[in-house]
Amino acid sequence: MPSKHLKPGTRFLRTWHPGRKAIVIGALGAAVAMASAGVGAYALTASSSVVGTTQMTNTPDTTNGAGGSACGTSANGNTWAMDQFPSVTLTATQETTPANTWEVAIRSTGSFVGFADPLTCSALKSSGPVSGVIYYTVQSATAPVPGNLKQDYAGGVEFSTLIDDFFGDSPTISGGNVYSYSYQGGNYTQVGTDTGGLIVTGDVIAPLVVPTGLKSSSTANSVTVSWNGEAAGATYTVQFENAHTGKILATDNTTSTTLTHVMPSNTHIGWRVLVHSLGSVRGSAWTKWQSVYTS
Repeated sequence: MPSKHLKPGTRFLRTWHPGRKAIVIGALGAAVAMASAGVGAYALTASSSVVGTTQMTNTPDTTNGAGGSACGTSANGNTWAMDQFPSVTLTATQETTPANTWEVAIRSTGSFVGFADPLTCSALKSSGPVSGVIYYTVQSATAPVPGNLKQDYAGGVEFSTLIDDFFGDSPTISGGNVYSYSYQGGNYTQVGTDTGGLIVTGDVIAPLVVPTGLKSSSTANSVTVSWNGEAAGATYTVQFENAHTGKILATDNTTSTTLTHVMPSNTHIGWRVLVHSLGSVRGSAWTKWQSVYTS
């Protein structure tokens, strides 16, 4: 998501800052409950709404995670991913009191490509859907105009820039503490509360790693299989299967192994490989079954 910062300036009453204490919990339900409590505290009595739409492209995603060296840097904190939001909706709801007060919700839906772990800043390739909402309070004597929004906001554009354009009169903006964003369908979530707390659950997951470069050779009573190495320190499990031997598993930290059971000539052997112990890579998958015959 774009940085949750408001851009520098005396017009802003409250800003969100990186580096605040993060509470990491294992239950998404607890995070959602706290977010709901924060949003409830933020709400006022509404009278009417104005809705505008736009998109945001090539938007750096920030984190307060640290430790590793894979994160990028920006004026608003460490960056760990690039977001694309083809759907950004601003809903400005005018409140009955105080006068000229609007509650603005910005809802974004799109995708991200990650290059670092948002928790540790270690190298981690990830991707998937991202969606969320963030809330601001705006003081403006003029109503927002959807046509004021640009068709696209590219690069490190602040949400406050969208609000400025929406209202068109340099409004006073506060808030931005209350938000909820979900990555990869809930694998990783960020939830901000009105008190300035940040609740993080889970983590993004790298794509499943499947070994490549599969090769095989055979003799009258043995089969040797090999594959490309995926990462330093990785280990592999090979599964062999045929009508005579049943299922045999072999685990090794090399990229080849030999099955030496005596077999009749022209015996079919099925085999497949799984890679694991890849450190920051969180998942792996078996290759498709391969075939080889004894000589």
